[in-house]
Amino acid sequence: MKSPLVTILMPVYNGEKYLKEAIESILNQTFTDFTFLIIDDCSTDKSINIIKFYKDKRIKFLINEKNLGISKTLNVGIENANTKYIARMDQDDISLLNRIEEQVNFMEANSDIGICGTWMMAFNTKNQSSLKKRPIKNADIKVMLLFQSPIAHPTAMIRRNVFNKNNLRYDASYDGLEDYDMWERMSMVTKMENIPKALLLYRLHPDQLSRTSPSRQEKFDTIQKRQYKKLGIKKGNLSALLSANKKHHLYNNWSLRKIIYKIYYANLKTFIKKLIK
Repeated sequence: MKSPLVTILMPVYNGEKYLKEAIESILNQTFTDFTFLIIDDCSTDKSINIIKFYKDKRIKFLINEKNLGISKTLNVGIENANTKYIARMDQDDISLLNRIEEQVNFMEANSDIGICGTWMMAFNTKNQSSLKKRPIKNADIKVMLLFQSPIAHPTAMIRRNVFNKNNLRYDASYDGLEDYDMWERMSMVTKMENIPKALLLYRLHPDQLSRTSPSRQEKFDTIQKRQYKKLGIKKGNLSALLSANKKHHLYNNWSLRKIIYKIYYANLKTFIKKLIK
C-alpha cells in the first residue's frame, strides 16, 4: 500500500485534561491522508486509556519504555515516520479543521520551502483570545531568529528529507526550547515560511512549563550567541547588528532593518505604558 503523505507527530506526557480535544481535532481534519503518530512518554495519568479509546486506523500509538523528555520523544517520532511531511501537534492544542490541508497545499506548491508554520489564536481559561502572528517570508524569519523563535512549534510542517539529508535531530539539552534550537540549525539548510492564517488554537493554561526559568534563559542566550558569533560580534545593541551585517551579508538588509524597528517600537510602546500606569 502507498504510504500516507503526512505523519502528524504528537508526544504525550500526562495530558489527560485536554488530550481528547487535541486528538479529535486531528481525526476530524479535512485532509485525511495521514498517519497520526502518538508517542506516550510514560504518563502516570489516564492519557494512555484516552488514546486507546480511539480506534481510528490512522493512529499509530507508541509508548516509550522510559521517560525520555520532549526532544528524544520527537526523535523517536522522526525515526518512525516514513512520509513526505512531518507535522507537529501538541497534546493541549486544537488544530482547526483545514490546518493540514492548507499546509500540504502550500508545501506541494512550494518545493523550495522546507518548513511551513502558521499563525495561531492563543486562548486562556477565561476564553480570552489573541491572534499570534509570526513573520511570513523566509528573509524575515531568518532575522527574527536573532530575537526569538519565528515558527510556532505546534503549527510546524517539515519535509522529512530536511531532517534526514542534513542529519538533524532535536537536541535534548535544549528541552523547552528544542524548537528554537532546531529552527536556527535548519535555517542554514532550507527555507522557512509561515502561512498568514490562524490554523491552530494555542491553549494557555497553568499546567504549562514555566517560560521564565533560569535554565530556559540560559538556553535562549546560547542559541542567540551562536548566531551573533556568525556576525563576528557578541550579543549587542541593534546598531551593532546592522553594522556587522553590512560586513558579513548574512541577512537581507531590508528585513533586518524592518524587524529591528518593529522590536524597537514594541519595546518603546511597552516602556511608555509602564510610565503611564
